[in-house]
Amino acid sequence: MRWQRQYIQMYTTNRKLVLLSIPIVFIIFCIGASIGSSNINILDTAQILIHKMFSLPLNSNITPKEVSIIWTLRVPRVLLAFLVGGSLAVSGSVVQSVLKNELASPYTLGVSSGASLGAGLVIILGINISFLGNLTLPLIGFLFGLLTVYGVIVFSSKIDKTMSNNTIILSGMVFSLFVNALLTTLTSIFHEDLKSITMWQMGSFSMKGNIFGEENKESEDKEKEDGE
Repeated sequence: MRWQRQYIQMYTTNRKLVLLSIPIVFIIFCIGASIGSSNINILDTAQILIHKMFSLPLNSNITPKEVSIIWTLRVPRVLLAFLVGGSLAVSGSVVQSVLKNELASPYTLGVSSGASLGAGLVIILGINISFLGNLTLPLIGFLFGLLTVYGVIVFSSKIDKTMSNNTIILSGMVFSLFVNALLTTLTSIFHEDLKSITMWQMGSFSMKGNIFGEENKESEDKEKEDGE
């Protein structure tokens, strides 16, 4: 039947794309893991990854220090970057699917601006919840993002009982601009914290908090020594 042929053709095409994406992802992974202050080329990085995954022998020119830098320091960062990128792609797709609009995104709904305002307040006021520790900043940013979306939904329901998709998107853009204006005002008053707020908005995978233990810290120290 026609629909069966279409299904088989679609399945074959998707399977080819998946198989093609595997080597592409591995190459991109190797490129990301090879970038750093230590001069480790892509081929050595690929061999270290294959050695760790399949227990294959290494070349004699690859030192244990380089293996430690790649496996315990850079690989977790690249994996985290892949995870965050995939999460952002999924969140964007979900927002566009729910609102049925290709222009919809966490930025247009005010999520990003709300989170930035929350993080800015934490940085400026020096808020630190003892039992949360380093999680205080991201958690408050997350809560402010949720509050902004809640405000968008409430505002949309007040001006449009049917809560059409266009109303929600336009309300989100209004809230996003308003919250961004508040953040801009705060940074202009407390300009000494501008750099910290901007760096937080840009994001980082440096893991300076030593999430993966002392071994990761030792590897980072080695890479710094090589960079010097």
